Order: sequence, then structure tokens, then C-alpha cells
Amino acid sequence: MAKVGINTGTSANAGDGSTLRAGANIINNNFDELYTALGDGTTLASGIANNNVLKVDDADAADDDYAKFTATGIEGRSAAEVKTDLSLNNVENTALSTWVGTSNITTTGTLGSLNVTGNVSVGGTLTYEDVTNVDSIGIATARIGIKVLAGGINAVGVITATGGNSSNWNTAYGWGDHASGGYQSSLTFGLSNGNSLKSEEALTTNDVLLAGTSNIKGRTYAEFKSDLSLDNVENTALSTWAGTTNITTLGTVATGTWNGTAIADAYVASASTWDGKQNALTFGIANTNAVKIDDADAADDDYAKFTATGIEGRSAAEVKTDLSLDNVENTALSTWAGTTNITTIGTLGSLNVTGIITATTFSGALTGDVTGTATTATNLADGANLDFGSL
Repeated sequence: MAKVGINTGTSANAGDGSTLRAGANIINNNFDELYTALGDGTTLASGIANNNVLKVDDADAADDDYAKFTATGIEGRSAAEVKTDLSLNNVENTALSTWVGTSNITTTGTLGSLNVTGNVSVGGTLTYEDVTNVDSIGIATARIGIKVLAGGINAVGVITATGGNSSNWNTAYGWGDHASGGYQSSLTFGLSNGNSLKSEEALTTNDVLLAGTSNIKGRTYAEFKSDLSLDNVENTALSTWAGTTNITTLGTVATGTWNGTAIADAYVASASTWDGKQNALTFGIANTNAVKIDDADAADDDYAKFTATGIEGRSAAEVKTDLSLDNVENTALSTWAGTTNITTIGTLGSLNVTGIITATTFSGALTGDVTGTATTATNLADGANLDFGSL
């Protein structure tokens, strides 16, 4: 049956509400329905099966713990334990928007730009690709040297060089006698250490250079593959290669998807173990189904709510709306001072008013002890103790 309420009448002592016996019968009938649905209090069906009642299965469950299923009920898990359960115990509560980084970072992706206010130390090679401007505030020092390619150097200011043959730059820029300026000496060719190399045969575009008898010679890609004993290797990406029937032996395969015919148990060493594993799951919200997330934007701290095929995440605000509680404010009644919006209340056991009570009419007799100050008091019941100070 549906819940039945006790008729409290139109007003206190109006005489048109439920009698004491009728009210007691209503209470008993409501409790009978609860006991029929939930048990008699000692034989409740507990556990984590469908329709069972959950009980706490944890001797040290505490306030603010999160509930986690055990084999027979629920246990309390602290925030730290929940992070460990989720393999998030190393995650720190740090906002990335204000995080200043750490010296533990040794690898990054490609940076669109980099602004360094301090010193930059490069242990390896600093390579410039398509750099049109290097702005050095101070002195740029090259550890070994600066290599200038075909684009040359476009210097707007003054270039100062020390050491080496810097005194010959004027001659170089003036297209003077380079030979007398101490430039390139005669070269010695050959395969010996410190020599220069030159081609000992005609070369073609895309040739690979190979040491020859006394200098270097060119090899086509096909010749180079043959030299490396790779002439049978095909230009195929292993990431998309579908395999071949020529393969008859494999090593240990860590991951992959088998799309062939079923492998008989006789060919699988651990067949008995496999046969004892989880069967295919049936997803949905029917009894005994496995439930999966049916929500593209489910987020951390969401509450789970059934959909037609699974569960979706609902924020705290959405849950309040679902429960038609979106107008409820988070206010403790023990400290709430009230509001002028309240115009109707039930029967009060006592009333303490520090101000003035103004009423156009009284619907009944004012009974009990009344203290305070009154300018007008009417319809007071006999036997009431009145202490108004002055009337």
C-alpha cells in the first residue's frame, strides 16, 4: 500500500483530525509494510547481491570515509586509501596553472617558443633550423666554432674577432689576394687520416658515398642495400604489415588480437587456466548484467545514475535537481535565524518573543502562562498566569 498519513486536523484542538486509535492504526500499518519489505530487523538479507541490504563490514569505518564494496557489505576508505585504490597515491594536489615546474623534468615535446630569463646550458649540440634572428643580450660564445652555410652572415653592427686570421678579413671583404692572406692551403687527397676525399668515379643524384680504392665512389640505393645484405628487405611499415603465411615460427607475443579460427585446447599450454576465466559479459541494467559508463562527459566526483543501458555521471547540482531539491540551501537549522517568508507554522510547545506580538484576531483561547508587557489582551483563558508588568 502507499504511505498513509495521520490527519492532524485543520488547527490545534479543532476536533476534526484522526482519533488516537485511528492514528495508532495508521502508524502500525505503515510499520507492517516496512517490515514486510525489509524483514523483521533480525533476518534482513544482507550482502552485495541485488535487492539485499548493505551492512558495514569494517571495524574502523569513520566519519568522512568513502564506501567501498567488500565481499559481504561495505567498508570505509579514507581519502588517502581511495587515492591508493585508484593508483593515484603519487598525484599531488597542485594546480598546473600556478605550478612552477621541477628539476625532475628532463624531456619535453616540441616547444613553440621558449623564454629563459636566466642562463641556458646545453650539454650537447644546439641546432638552429630556419632561424632568422638570434637575439643575444650580452656575449654569445661558441665552444668550438660557428659554421656559416650558403646563406652567409648578415651583420648590421660590428663583428669583432680575436685570434686566428682575423687580420685578413679586410682583404677578404675587399676581394683582395686570398692566397697571400693565408687562406686554404693545398689539399692532400686519399683515405689516410686527415686527408680530403674526392670522387674517383662519376656520381649521380641520390648516390650513397662508399669508400673506394683511394677515395670515394657512388652507390645507388639498390647497390647499397645489396652491400648491406639487405636486398631482400621490402619497404613495408611493420605497424601496418598484415603478415604472411611464410611465417611458421614466432617468439613470445606480448600483445595482439587473434582473428583466426579458434585454437584447440590441446595447442594451448594454459588452456585449463583460460577455461576458468571470466565469460563474456552482458552489459545493461537488467539483473545480473555488468554495468558500463554511458556518459561521454562523466567526471571525477560525479554521482552514478542509471541510464537505459548503463550509468551516467551526475554532478552534485544535477543530483539536487533530479531529487527536486535544487532550491534547498546548505544551511544548518540549528543556527538558522528564520525568514519573513514563513507565514504558517504548526503547534508550538513554547514561544519566546523578545519584541511585540501584533495580531488582528485570535482564532482560539490564549492558554498557559503569559509573561511580558501587553497593552491589550483579550480572550484569555481562565487560570492562566499573567505577568505583563503593566497593562
